[in-house]
Amino acid sequence: QPAYQSLISETTPARGRILMSGLGNCMLPLGEMFSVMLLWMDDPYLQHLHWRHLLRLGALPAAVFFVLALLFLNQSPFYLACYGKYDETRRVL
Repeated sequence: QPAYQSLISETTPARGRILMSGLGNCMLPLGEMFSVMLLWMDDPYLQHLHWRHLLRLGALPAAVFFVLALLFLNQSPFYLACYGKYDETRRVL
């Protein structure tokens, strides 16, 4: 969990950090419920699971969030500052 907390603090404007932190804390239980739902839909008794199919379906949320991150996230201010791009760092913050 510390990785997402540092990403939230670096990429979210100050006025939205509390909301984003709260939403981030909700993602782990939602992911667990999604996994349980996939398992239950595949085989409620967990006797004959199709693990390859479950692996593909379980990777869908990660793929969706990856595409959304590419489209909407700014570069990390820490990364920009390390490479001397101070004007861009101020713009992102």
